[in-house]
Amino acid sequence: MFKKSPGVWAGLFLTYLLIQLLIEALSRAIPLVGLFLRPVLQTPLQGGVMLGCAAQERNEPLRLSHLFAGFSWEFGPLVRLGFLFLVPAIAAGLVVGIALMALSGGTAPAGLPGGPGRGIQLVIVGVVTVPVSIGMLMAGLFSPALVVFHDLPPFEAMKSSFFACLRNYRPILSYAAIGMALTILGLIPFGLGLLVVGPVVTAAAYYGYRDIFFSSEPD
Repeated sequence: MFKKSPGVWAGLFLTYLLIQLLIEALSRAIPLVGLFLRPVLQTPLQGGVMLGCAAQERNEPLRLSHLFAGFSWEFGPLVRLGFLFLVPAIAAGLVVGIALMALSGGTAPAGLPGGPGRGIQLVIVGVVTVPVSIGMLMAGLFSPALVVFHDLPPFEAMKSSFFACLRNYRPILSYAAIGMALTILGLIPFGLGLLVVGPVVTAAAYYGYRDIFFSSEPD
């Protein structure tokens, strides 16, 4: 998947690490700012990794500037795409919160109690969050590539990605299982492995996009 330029890839991972640490630090220090900072930085980062993969596939040298290419190439649509992903996440959180408050008699529960109540609450959380998470994964897998390489509007890119995953559910399930396994492994060394897993999973999504949407060489 990755050709040539080991030093550049090392620099790319280091820069990716620094940006992720910045996002995480701001998210912990100022949660609201961190919530809205993620779409501004994360989705353009994904677009930049995919542009780097396209350059490698054309046998062009990989440059550190590819990581930041998403901040100049289709930056606005990529940011809007990132914010679109906040909508179902916030909506799911509100639904879960309202359901749990209704179950606890109109007061915000301090924690999940034991016994049957805990089981009901876990079922509510699962019923709401699992479908939303799966839908967001399907809508988000190929949408950065569709925005960057096809100039699709963010919502159209999400729809195309969702239905592409639906039509190719078997390889997508394999991708999701491997990605989950890598994520769990990445969590072991204090979560630092995720800084490598992130770009690798994004690059794998790029090659999945190439296989699913067309078979010709990139322009």
